[in-house]
Amino acid sequence: MLIGNTLIITDPKSELLRDCGYSLKKKGYDIKVLNLDDKANSNHYNPLVYIRKANVDSFDNVLQKEVDKDIQEDDVMTLINTLMVNTKSENIDSVNGDPFWEKAEMIYLQALFYYTLRHYEKRHQNFTTILKLIRLSKPDDSGRSILDELFDKWAMKEPEAIGVKQYKHFKVAAAAPKMMSTIIMVATARLATFNIQEVANLTDVDDMELERIGMPADDNDPLLKEISEKAGKKIKNGKVAYFIITKPSDSTFNFLRKSFLYPNFCTN
Repeated sequence: MLIGNTLIITDPKSELLRDCGYSLKKKGYDIKVLNLDDKANSNHYNPLVYIRKANVDSFDNVLQKEVDKDIQEDDVMTLINTLMVNTKSENIDSVNGDPFWEKAEMIYLQALFYYTLRHYEKRHQNFTTILKLIRLSKPDDSGRSILDELFDKWAMKEPEAIGVKQYKHFKVAAAAPKMMSTIIMVATARLATFNIQEVANLTDVDDMELERIGMPADDNDPLLKEISEKAGKKIKNGKVAYFIITKPSDSTFNFLRKSFLYPNFCTN
């Protein structure tokens, strides 16, 4: 696939990387590899990095000192939808026969993602943190959990925050302990892959620079400079080749490949 000056290449057996990588590098392309077969020899891809900033007035941002807190809320929903569509399994589907369970799981995950993006530093905005929050969902003998306490504190400071609202909806949906346990179990099963250390290492940080997709080829291009100024950071040129290496005999981690173009809102 060619997007502007950027190449995105699905390479199941890594043959294209072997045959073309050096030639592309000689032509000035940066090479990035998402290697789902040999994860230790891969660049790193963290989808949460690509949650965009909200388009709000920059002067108001300065006054509120909330520059890093204003996110595009629908991006979170798009990411979770992409994740859910591409992590179907028989175990999850057997519980999710009734759409209620999937919708309840979705608002639960939305609350966790919003909490992570609002309260954690960038280096901890990843699936490892999401899973830690899930583990805090276990209620004590009184029916309360550590996660309840965290969201209560958030609600006191920002009662209208979307994450607070979604968590309240989740608590209503999961009024009975058995229902809550089922929703949490399904969410845990869906994200269980991120407990594997190799996958956590791959996705805890990001060096893919997907914001470069479709950018001008010249670092001195006026358009690229304008885009960088609006983004508040320097964005490199779009002359980059992404190789996505999968394992033909094992589709376990293909959801990462399918979500790779999430920043460009491609879910298939």
